[in-house]
This record gives sequence, C-alpha cells and structure tokens, in this order.
Amino acid sequence: MADSIRCVGCQRGKEDIIAESWCSDCSEQVCKTCARVHERMYPPHKIVPMKEIQELSSSLLTLSKNCENHPDQKIILYCCQHDTVICDSCVPVSHPNCNPIISVEKAAKNVKHSTAISDLERRIGNLSQVTENILSQNETILEDLKKNRSKITKTVTEMKLKFIAHLDKLESNIHKDIDNKYEQCDETVSQIINSVQLSYDSLSTWKKDIISLKQYASEIHLFKAVKFLDAKTHQQELEIRDIQTATVPTLTYHPSGLESNIQNEHSQTWVQ
Repeated sequence: MADSIRCVGCQRGKEDIIAESWCSDCSEQVCKTCARVHERMYPPHKIVPMKEIQELSSSLLTLSKNCENHPDQKIILYCCQHDTVICDSCVPVSHPNCNPIISVEKAAKNVKHSTAISDLERRIGNLSQVTENILSQNETILEDLKKNRSKITKTVTEMKLKFIAHLDKLESNIHKDIDNKYEQCDETVSQIINSVQLSYDSLSTWKKDIISLKQYASEIHLFKAVKFLDAKTHQQELEIRDIQTATVPTLTYHPSGLESNIQNEHSQTWVQ
C-alpha cells in the first residue's frame, strides 16, 4: 500500500492531516480524531491501524461505496440472480424481474466463512500454481532455445569446413537467420513470461489481500472485495487459458538437401 496517506475526511474539509487508521466500513483512511468519530457511530465502524493493512492492495482499500452505473447512488442491494451488488436505481432498470434481491448487509453476513470466499481462494491458489508451472516451463523452453541456438551455430560452422568455398558466403546469412528466428522465439517466450509473471504477482497479492481482509475488513467490505477479485480472477483464468493453448515457439534445424543444393543456392533459410 502506498505511503502516506492523508485523512480523507479532513481533506474534504480542506485540512491536511496524516491518516493513522483505515475505516473498513467507509473504505477510507482516517486520522486519529476522525477514527474516534467513526468508532462512535451506530453501529460502530470498524477501524484498523494502518500498519495492519500496509501490504493490502490500494484497489481493495478504495472499493467504491457508490454504484458504477449510478454514481450518485450507494450500493445497498445484492441481486442473487445475477450475483452482483447494485443500488436502488439499478432495480427498475436492469433487475426488474430478478428474485431475490436482498440487502448487502444480509448478503455479506458470514462471508468470511462462505463458500464464495473459499472457492475464490481455491481458484486463486490453483491459478497461482498453474502460472508458476507455466513460468517454470517457459524458462526451460528459453534455456532449450539458447542451447539449440548454440548447437545449430556449431553445426553450421562444422559444415563450413566441408564446403569452405561456398559456406564462407553462406555462413553470415545462415547465422543471421538463426539469430532472427531465435530473437522471434525469445521475444514470444519472454512476452509469455512477462504476462504470466504479472498474473502470478497479482494472484500472490490477492491471496495476501484476502487473508488481511478476512482478518480486518467488515463483512460488507469483504463481500465487495470478493466480488471485485472474483471478476479479476476470472479475467486471469481466461488469459492463462489462452497462454496454455497457444503454440509454443521452437527452434529446430533442417539440413535436408543442403549438400545437394549448396552449389545452386547462395542464400537459404535453414532455421525454423
């Protein structure tokens, strides 16, 4: 979580006060004075020291209390049919025939022990393992590409000894072809690794976030966070599935016909 954060309530009053705590019910940072006010509300708001949530993702700390489709309306309802949180204005527009629609408070009750959060933790854990395996596999692929590159280069150099007259000219072109194909493979695999690493890092962060939220957040905030991370995890699942089904780049050498064609060809592609 970012350092230094100012009290949100004081900033609204044009005061610049350092926040010492976080109000889980309001999803905002509060100073010592404001924290006491929040604790005296009915029912009392849950106040958590900043040090307890310093590793929690900022996106989860600032989950909006207002409806995405109706920014001036607060999220107070949950549509069981569509599995989403909504406001009063959403009901006649998008959920006129949905049943049941219950309060967020009722939906969030006992969320810490619900199948929704346990299933989300399981999915994140499984996806983390998958991304870790993909990273390992692609690191191995990258090493194999490097080894194959060296082997092919060595083969080409050995051929030079047999066909010195022509390979002096061909060697440069063949090496360039090897390097170009290797760079293409390297770029593709590196992009996969970077993408999967980002997914893995996000999933690792979310796992920590859920642990922290289960311990410190209110049920309503935790419920919102579960829905937020559920969508994010689904997106990661789709991206990882695409990576898993994508064609893995390889670097292989095909010398067939080289000796018989060398007299007639001055430039060929031998690497794929």
